[in-house]
Amino acid sequence: MVALVQNEPISLHDFHKNVHRTPYDAFVGETYSPHLFKDIIYDFIQKFGHLPPTSFELSDIKKTSTYRTMFDEFLSFNHDDRFYEDSCITAAVIAEQGYPQLSSDKKLQIAKYTWHAVTIEDSANKILPHVKAFQEDFFRRRISENALLASFQQNLLNMYNWWDPIAANLITISALDFITGLLMEEDPAYQGMQLSDAALAWPDFLRRQTGSAVAYACMLFPKDSCSDTSTYIQVVEDMAYIVNILNDLLSYHKEALIGDCNNYVHFRARVNGKTVLETLKDVAEDILAANERIIRVLQSTSPESIVAWRNFVYGYSDFHFCSPRYRLKDFNLASE
Repeated sequence: MVALVQNEPISLHDFHKNVHRTPYDAFVGETYSPHLFKDIIYDFIQKFGHLPPTSFELSDIKKTSTYRTMFDEFLSFNHDDRFYEDSCITAAVIAEQGYPQLSSDKKLQIAKYTWHAVTIEDSANKILPHVKAFQEDFFRRRISENALLASFQQNLLNMYNWWDPIAANLITISALDFITGLLMEEDPAYQGMQLSDAALAWPDFLRRQTGSAVAYACMLFPKDSCSDTSTYIQVVEDMAYIVNILNDLLSYHKEALIGDCNNYVHFRARVNGKTVLETLKDVAEDILAANERIIRVLQSTSPESIVAWRNFVYGYSDFHFCSPRYRLKDFNLASE
């Protein structure tokens, strides 16, 4: 472990700008080694017990009823053909690959949730006043003046049709946290905020706000198949943690290739006084440890839920390996 260097706090903007001038970023830019990253990922998937798929193609998702129904329903929001198609594919693949055991109506509901989150995030700076008013509108029972946000309001209300009140509440709160996290990321004051070495909890707090991960954990347990939330509630936090940092681990390659350091891995490396390489290894180990805890708890509280969890986390992993966005096919891991 690298000893914590007590540097002067730096802004997130300067942290990005000076990426090649800090010891915390020795694994970035021209010093980034895809070979070393591949070693970390290869070791991780061996221990994780799930290899990347060899035949699944994202284009297959366009043949599903989830994709076709959602694509037709939200067509009025299509202002960019490429983005619209990609957002529908992303939403459908997470629902289809992550929740294969659920009925078609529930998978469609989950896909719609993802589609709204992706689309709102992409257009937030264009509709920022409406995004700022989203939660107040929600609690005052006002329909948002923005059609996209009004559609998201209805999507959240519909959660109570399929999920127990506790689970649906957690899904809704997760969505509201996502909106708050989005506002934080869009706020210039936060973009220029001083990042202190002592702010050890900040990277995980910000990640929980922006990831909407609790929602995806609770969606595994609709009320018609799991009416007792106490059977899985002890693992929701670990599930959400994996949803967030598995994405961060598998996203790192494509971010490093473009020199992007405005992410969880870099923030965590910064506040912990470690190199990014060390941090990536820590993240991989944290995922494995959290996954083991989930299995141990479910073995005693809800053994049948282990299959649902593995379906989700393996499907979620497959999404990253199959999507061209993440560039993980660069490593050809499925053939090793």
